[in-house]
Amino acid sequence: MKKLSIIILVLVLTFAFSSPVFSSGSVNFGIKAGLNLAKWVGDDSEMLVEDGSSDKKFRTGFSGGVLLCYQTSEMFALQPEMIYTMKGSKYEGTEMGMSYDATFTVEYLEIPVLAKIIISTGETKPYLLAGPALGVLLSSKGEVEVGGISVSDELEDVKSIDFGLILGAGINIDLGTGTLLFDARYNLGLTSIDDSADDGDIKNSVISFNVGYLFK
Repeated sequence: MKKLSIIILVLVLTFAFSSPVFSSGSVNFGIKAGLNLAKWVGDDSEMLVEDGSSDKKFRTGFSGGVLLCYQTSEMFALQPEMIYTMKGSKYEGTEMGMSYDATFTVEYLEIPVLAKIIISTGETKPYLLAGPALGVLLSSKGEVEVGGISVSDELEDVKSIDFGLILGAGINIDLGTGTLLFDARYNLGLTSIDDSADDGDIKNSVISFNVGYLFK
């Protein structure tokens, strides 16, 4: 199912950007990479312990991929992307007097489609970003470390599809031969990733810092 979803997404993007609609504007290909600070949110996102405490922490991760910037005017562009991104959450605490670290990792192939509002028309151009993102689950695992002993296993009951909303801001720097991109984003999951019988409320929440390059 996940492989089929990936194939469909690739075909849709390929068809869209080969259609005559996109011939009226400028289209630039780019690459990007970033640092994710991920944390689960929602009513059921806290780690439950019987005899101890638990603190939820950011889980750091990587994101990277490709993008297309279709600029219709000096002030507006549409920017679809195809990126690999690491999400999840981290917990630190004590249980029965023992300290533990629990790290949960969910990896996605994510397809954001972002509207880009360009504020300035000079060589340095601040911009705003907003748009939906569709994530196709690639893998999920959990790792728990107690007293120097680490145990990891695959996570079950994680939904294969995730939907999110991205809001962000950044800056374009025209280098003549291409454009350097810097941006910061907040990606809020709109649907729970819990696919268990309990159907808990656990959503992805990611702050990311990215750098990219658009080729001319």
